[in-house]
Order: sequence, then C-alpha cells, then structure tokens
Amino acid sequence: MNDVLALFNAFWASNEGTAVKGLLIGAILVFGVGVFAALRDGTFDASYLGSFVRTTIWGKVAPIMLFLFVGYAFDEPLVSGPTLVAAAAVAVSMISDAIKSIQQLSMPKPESAAVNTPPAG
Repeated sequence: MNDVLALFNAFWASNEGTAVKGLLIGAILVFGVGVFAALRDGTFDASYLGSFVRTTIWGKVAPIMLFLFVGYAFDEPLVSGPTLVAAAAVAVSMISDAIKSIQQLSMPKPESAAVNTPPAG
C-alpha cells in the first residue's frame, strides 16, 4: 500500500501531475464561470450539469488523466508526450470557454441570454 501511495505522490509532483492539476483547475473554472453566467441570465438548467460532467469530465479530463498516469507509472514517454500535448490543447479550449463566459457576463442580460447555448450531449 505504501508503494501505491508513493507512486501517486510522485505522480502529483511530476509534469504529468501538474498537467492533471491544470486540467482540473480549468474544468472548475469553466464550470464556475459558466454556471454564474447562466444564473445571471436566467438560463440555468440543472440538466446541463450532467452534460458538463459527460462531455468535459468524462469526455476530456478523465481519459487524459488516465493516459498521463499510465505514461508516468510505466515510464513511457511515447504515452506521456502526446498526452501532455493533448492536455495542453484541452486546457487552451477550457481557457477559451471561460473567456467566452466572462465576455458573456459583460453583455446586457437579454443579449447574453440569446447567445447562451447549452453544452452538447
């Protein structure tokens, strides 16, 4: 058990672990700003939460986390390298989504509500 805990601790301190932390922070940021914008506009629907979890967490973050961990655990740079690139691409996408939600907050409510689109899925 101590070996598994040591592996996880080493993983969190690695480049792969840093990428996972970035993905999780990005997902929380996108979620928080998006929900805030939807609540402000009166377009919030709780059913969108399930869609966010399916598309963002299970569809993007979790698979990348898995590959990053596997690449780290088996010391396989051919897995870690491309997955780090994928993590960066997803992070850029999440930053873009967060910026769009922040821009939406600066619009008047009717205009903001009109451009507010629910997540796919």
